[in-house]
Amino acid sequence: VGSGRGGGAAYIAKYLGPRRVHGVDLCASSAILSNEYWRRPCLTFSAGNAERLRQSDESYDAVVNIESSHCYVRMDNFVAHAFRVLRPGGHLLFADFRPSNQIDELRRELVRPGFEPIEEEVLNPGVLLALDAEDARKRIFIDAKVNDRRKPMFEMFAALKGTPMYEAFKSGEARYMRFTLKKPEASKPAE
Repeated sequence: VGSGRGGGAAYIAKYLGPRRVHGVDLCASSAILSNEYWRRPCLTFSAGNAERLRQSDESYDAVVNIESSHCYVRMDNFVAHAFRVLRPGGHLLFADFRPSNQIDELRRELVRPGFEPIEEEVLNPGVLLALDAEDARKRIFIDAKVNDRRKPMFEMFAALKGTPMYEAFKSGEARYMRFTLKKPEASKPAE
């Protein structure tokens, strides 16, 4: 959910061996592009709203949501729909960033529909290593492709060194978090 241009879903389809992967993104043109570019037998994409998933109840083993939820208007709607579309025993695999003072609320939102928390990890150290490793390449690309008026916006989006986003990850003012949550198994009928 929040599949963007499809790279993450394509990775899952290629390397993790699922029966099927279906990416959903708010942007219809991203879904069209992804279907054209990532041609794998088990991989499809469609347009859809993370806060109003149209998928059937209990139809997925896992919902993967990486770095899109910070844009949602109603995080509670997304989490409720993720819970609804997961089969009993299914997993919500979630990673995104928030201001540090919002992590407790995020944790409460994630478990509210009934998810059981399995794992939680602060990813800032690895995120900073990746940002540092890619900083020069991103700067060259932005300098070559973006006009001067828009460069600050692209630099912030790319979290280049020295930008408020980068500094927030570095200081801990923002945390990039990973959560694994499980929908409880269906209760067994009494004998």
